[in-house]
Amino acid sequence: MFCCIFCVLGMSFFSCTLDPILSDPEAVARVYASCLLISGQPAVVVLGRSVPESPPIYIPDARVTLMSCDSLQDLVYQGNGFYKDSQNRLKLVPGERYTLNIVLNDGTHISGQTTIPGAFEIFQPADNDTLVYPLATETDTSRFPRITW
Repeated sequence: MFCCIFCVLGMSFFSCTLDPILSDPEAVARVYASCLLISGQPAVVVLGRSVPESPPIYIPDARVTLMSCDSLQDLVYQGNGFYKDSQNRLKLVPGERYTLNIVLNDGTHISGQTTIPGAFEIFQPADNDTLVYPLATETDTSRFPRITW
């Protein structure tokens, strides 16, 4: 009897795993891209795959390009998922529209566009105003503060 209890306890301990249980298998290994464009600075893109409860898996072998209305620049892999315009050849300027294109080895294509904002001034809320708002939710965006510039 004691031997059976010992065997059952032993099997239950050895059958446990520290691997995460995936509640959404579709979310495993989705590719994400984060692009940082600051006027006057070199363009930087971080590219990786998401894995729940683990550090990201960086993608070193993609073709990453950034394009303005008159220029196209390939970004060079720098390690740890970072791609960069290391020579700062593409001049980032306010008001210009930029298009990011990423092509992975498996043929997956990711793209996005943005415009770097120009100089602006916030009129409301004023400098000395204190804003106290309840947190907004995805379904109730009316709780965001009103900002006028």
